[in-house]
Amino acid sequence: MNRIILVVFFCISTFSLMSQNISDALNYTNNNIDGSARFSAMGGAFGALGGEISSISLNPAGSAIFNNSYLSLSFASDKKTNDVSLLNAYNTQDKSNLTMNQIGGVFVFNNIGGAKKWKKIVVGLSYDQTNNNFNEFFTRELKPSARKIGDSSIICPVDGVVSQTGYIDDSIIVQAKGQTYSVEKLLAGDVKAEEFKDGFFTTIYLSPKDYHRIHMPYDGVLRSMSYIPGDLFSVNQKTSNSVDNLFARNERVVCYFDTEFGLCAFILVGAIFVGSMQTVWHGQINPPYKKQVQIFDYKSQNIELKKGSELGRFNMGSTIIMLMPNKKNKLNLQELETVRMGQSIA
Repeated sequence: MNRIILVVFFCISTFSLMSQNISDALNYTNNNIDGSARFSAMGGAFGALGGEISSISLNPAGSAIFNNSYLSLSFASDKKTNDVSLLNAYNTQDKSNLTMNQIGGVFVFNNIGGAKKWKKIVVGLSYDQTNNNFNEFFTRELKPSARKIGDSSIICPVDGVVSQTGYIDDSIIVQAKGQTYSVEKLLAGDVKAEEFKDGFFTTIYLSPKDYHRIHMPYDGVLRSMSYIPGDLFSVNQKTSNSVDNLFARNERVVCYFDTEFGLCAFILVGAIFVGSMQTVWHGQINPPYKKQVQIFDYKSQNIELKKGSELGRFNMGSTIIMLMPNKKNKLNLQELETVRMGQSIA
């Protein structure tokens, strides 16, 4: 009698503990299809069949299909443009995202000796990122206590490494050893370039690992802003050493501020993966790649920003350039110096 009860219990358990049935299969093929490129392209069908890293989070039993260890990492990039026209008013907004869709792996441990009554053990791990994106990660806000704003009149506006710093002689700026470019080209021929003919400059590179929000280096009132279309070369040290007029060729945004030092220019330079720059007064700036300079006048709006307040942000890594109007405003920085936002530099 006990044997019969045991057999019945075993049969009931077998049916009730099935890893999946036809309803599960239909469910797996219709829901949660964010993941690796192959998984998404197949509409999530691998969730029912197994054999794909992204399916593990939906159907853990699917990991048993793997015969070899396997690692997977997937990215996705998308760009959305919204154009709105209403009552003779026109506005455009771009949004670019670089998203890590999925990362995971399967580790297969085979019974090589054959002495034990098992063939293999499979351990599967999968992480699908569907809500956050890399842009949010790189532009995350610092805790209020993370940076102390220096007492000097000018502070460092970003975390990064000083590419070059020095005097502007007869409108010439040093890009790298043996490489120079002119203020006129950097500012796309703006008449305000004359203000910086004999001044001081600093170029700071932000790598992908750095904090990507940009802060005001001084107290200032926004006068105007220029969007200058261009290329999207990488702006790392190797490229700076080899590409002529790099910063005067890449896409960039120039912000002009009236300050206690005179008119100052603050330039955000775009780069590869960083065709997306934002300011706190305008939002995302980049228009849908119109090949013309666009100028925004703010003199009548009295936009005043205090030292240390947020100015804008990059979406990954890039470069900022500060132009000071005369040689008296020397900044205490050294080439290749690692700097942090908030530190005193004057």
